[in-house]
Amino acid sequence: MTSTIKVDTISENTSANGVAVDGVTLKDGGIAATLASTITTADNTTQLTLISTDADADTGPKLDLTRNSASPAANDILGNIRFMGEDSAGNSLSYIGIFGQLIDPTDGSEDGSLEVDVRLAGTNRSRMISNATETVFNDDSVDLDFRVESDDNVNMLFVDGGNDRVGVGTGTPSSALEIVGASSVPQLTVRSNNATAANNAGLILYNTDSATAASRKVELLLDADGANGSGTDYLLIKKTGNNGDAEIRNANNANLIFSTNNAEKWRIDNTGNLVPGATSLGIYLGVSSATAANLLDDYEEGTWTIVLEDHSDNAITLSTNAGTYIKIGGQVTITGYLIATALESASGPIRISGLPFNILGNARNYAAMTIGYAAGLNITAGTSIAGIGIVNTANVNIVNFDVAAGSTNLTAAKFSADGQFIFTMTYTVV
Repeated sequence: MTSTIKVDTISENTSANGVAVDGVTLKDGGIAATLASTITTADNTTQLTLISTDADADTGPKLDLTRNSASPAANDILGNIRFMGEDSAGNSLSYIGIFGQLIDPTDGSEDGSLEVDVRLAGTNRSRMISNATETVFNDDSVDLDFRVESDDNVNMLFVDGGNDRVGVGTGTPSSALEIVGASSVPQLTVRSNNATAANNAGLILYNTDSATAASRKVELLLDADGANGSGTDYLLIKKTGNNGDAEIRNANNANLIFSTNNAEKWRIDNTGNLVPGATSLGIYLGVSSATAANLLDDYEEGTWTIVLEDHSDNAITLSTNAGTYIKIGGQVTITGYLIATALESASGPIRISGLPFNILGNARNYAAMTIGYAAGLNITAGTSIAGIGIVNTANVNIVNFDVAAGSTNLTAAKFSADGQFIFTMTYTVV
């Protein structure tokens, strides 16, 4: 037989004790339970509601989980909120857990930790830990992705847990880090705000894998038109507020162009040659700052036609008259081989003319021509011939060392109709 007692009011005997019923004390509108308590309903009604009617700006309502230990120690578990449910076999287990931990109880330097666990494949796995030194996601290192949505992109930040990749703006990153952004904004901005550290690098690309040459490369792929086609791709280096202080760009997949101050300075063309943007550009060698005397601004090589004539411009007929030259900066080296077949009307002193560049017009720039081989000449045995480059001209006077004092001009008669020689000379043009 079941008995039911119904009363409208139960009043405590004294204000100090309250009313106690099986370990539950009602006192001054509050409840103190010394035993485990369970609130059970047969529907989806909220089982417990905490209400604060206070109108001030302080926090309320409040829920405290208090571990009132007389000897708190590092790594004590302070509380655990579990979301329990049954599996298909009727076993009761925790699917989600939130628990707090005391890491350091030292007065004045206390540290705590909060961890969230979620069950995965039959085992609770750490999803997030926040403690005194770090906030860690996926501390158990399981194959889980991490994704952050923005207003317009569901994969604004995506960590591929299975492939160890990170995508910004993409959910399928193809490399360790892939950034995909809207076409109207830069995909990546790297900025150093340390104005006093001159050597601070804004961006360092570094690969420590040295197994193969391919694995060591760091690749920067710029594709303006999205199809490796005819677009122009830019790597722009600029100071804030300036437009195009320096740039490296790929023009139609053929030329790699280097520009400063909005003007092309050098390019590597599609054959691999380094070409200046203007003939005045060069390379300063041997100095740490620009000095005109150290500027190498010209290199040229080619052929020239040798002209042998008297000083009245009467030419001697030559069957062989090919010469070559190399010009490096302001210095020219010429070589040649000439063979005569007829003196024609030439008479008196002879000279070589038609040099590829005029000799510089200063007394210090007279140049000497060396003639290492000669044949068919009407000169005295034991004597030799040479040449003297005349400043401000493209001429070299031929001389014969046939007098005690030195040399005399070689004449057409001494050269002869079948004369020949091989020569070389280096001279200055700037």
